[in-house]
Amino acid sequence: MKFKAAILAALLFPALLAPSAARAAGGPNQALFFSANQDYKNGDFPAAAKKYEELIRSGTAGGDVHYNLGNTYFRMNRLGDAILQYERARLSMPRDRDLAFNLAFALDKRADSTDAEDAGGVSLGGFLDNFTDREIFWFFAAVNALFFPALALRLKVRGEWTYYLAAALGIAWISAGFFACVKEWNVRTDRTCVVTAQKTAVRSGPSPQETVLFELHAGTLVESERTESGFRLVHLSADKRGWVPVSTVEPIRQT
Repeated sequence: MKFKAAILAALLFPALLAPSAARAAGGPNQALFFSANQDYKNGDFPAAAKKYEELIRSGTAGGDVHYNLGNTYFRMNRLGDAILQYERARLSMPRDRDLAFNLAFALDKRADSTDAEDAGGVSLGGFLDNFTDREIFWFFAAVNALFFPALALRLKVRGEWTYYLAAALGIAWISAGFFACVKEWNVRTDRTCVVTAQKTAVRSGPSPQETVLFELHAGTLVESERTESGFRLVHLSADKRGWVPVSTVEPIRQT
């Protein structure tokens, strides 16, 4: 019961996180962020959404803005848009508990799910999703800065302790480099999209005249393969694949 209460509380009264991006920008953007927060608390969700969207378009928005916009869309019954913003917020604040609760709650409201989501499990990619690109990079940079001085020290001082120090940092350096490469690969190959339309037909080809194979609903996560003639080829699972209008789905990672 406490868990459900925490989720509902987070949805009804979102934690208005410290506006890191807005604070960094300062001036009008910071004022706009707090004005949007106030609109949300006053129940004026369309006005709040418009201001959060303006912050995102300005390029100064951090995960807090995407998170609050996700809460706003959820209150406006725009499930697909809410999940999209939660997923985008998760890219920069992957370990935030309020965000995790709200995203899980919103995902549970969907009409569709994928085989991969149902299967669950633990993977290296899933583990690395708990860290941002920047965190992985700085971890590797820190280990790199420690390893080479330790290696130089080992060459000068032939003590047992320098051997173990260099060996330990060598293992950490290799591991950090491997994690950084895997993270970079995951980022570059991530084609996950969210269905933002309430409902969209999945067709056998990139044309409105093609046969409808099945339907997807708001909030469904799909993998994009390519675009053609205003349509996007996506797959929901191994046996569910087809074409949807580009306007009905949005990629989580923005290029």
